[in-house]
Amino acid sequence: MTSLGSLDTGLRSTQQIRTRARQWRSRIGNHTFHTDRPDSLKVPRINRFRVSGHPRFCIQEINIGMTADVGTLQRLPKIIPDGIVRELAYTGRRMSADRAAEVGLVNHVFADHEALLNGVHEIAAEIAGKSPLAVHGTKQAVLYARDHSVEESLGQIALWQTRMFQPADMLESFAAQSEQREGRFDDLGPLRRGLQ
Repeated sequence: MTSLGSLDTGLRSTQQIRTRARQWRSRIGNHTFHTDRPDSLKVPRINRFRVSGHPRFCIQEINIGMTADVGTLQRLPKIIPDGIVRELAYTGRRMSADRAAEVGLVNHVFADHEALLNGVHEIAAEIAGKSPLAVHGTKQAVLYARDHSVEESLGQIALWQTRMFQPADMLESFAAQSEQREGRFDDLGPLRRGLQ
């Protein structure tokens, strides 16, 4: 499997973005793979897969007489249970999509490509209906917690809330729920780099 590079590296037009997106949304035989991180199709480099068809997952290096050396053994233990990682790493066995879903390597297994697209669009629409700042903050907190202790993570979220808490978004969420409508939230401002 090949790393496809970052989507935002050197892209100048919408067409280039679409072309690169098609590259990372790759069909391999009857198997469709989608990743939360468009920069790679290597299993250990993703956050979670959504799959269709009947793919198999494998740590192939052991089968060719080498130790996996591109991050597989460093990333998989953060995604699936240690015993499952060891079994896959020591044996080189192939894991079915259903088993991958059972152990948390993939979020969903869809019957076919169309069902996969419908499913991920449904999830994306649900996320898009939430406060953009709350979604961004949640993503930051989850990523931080993955690599830090509970105590450090509680400190990070307390700091986040003191800087980013938006009562207006909470009020809009409550109003939208009580009126049974979609929330209307302000978009996030542009990302600023460095001191301004």
